[in-house]
Amino acid sequence: MRAKNATFKKHKLPGESRFETAQRLVRWHYQWIVVHDFMPKICGQAVVDSLLVENASGTTITNDLYQPTNNPFMPIEFAVAAYRFGHSMVREDYALNDIIFASIFGRANQPLSHLGGGRILPADWQIK
Repeated sequence: MRAKNATFKKHKLPGESRFETAQRLVRWHYQWIVVHDFMPKICGQAVVDSLLVENASGTTITNDLYQPTNNPFMPIEFAVAAYRFGHSMVREDYALNDIIFASIFGRANQPLSHLGGGRILPADWQIK
């Protein structure tokens, strides 16, 4: 939301409202992050490179796999698998600094033993 608000204040493309411009630029930014940062880490750079094509306006994703004119939809199998995949990436323990390792879950009466919510964490607890 902060990114969209900051974009809203700074940019306006001809023929669009500030809202439309902000929405478009933030969407493009997140798509770029997925393609150039997230996907290479998950499927490998070679797979990502096989999906990218060069054209006059730069690099884009090939449309071999997705045709927006063919009644696009998201299969339930994909939606469920995507959520399961994301949850599977959560680790049991995290290094918070060079000394402290904390578990996701822990004893409620020992608040500094876990990363459970509902409280302010110490300033030096930053997940690495």
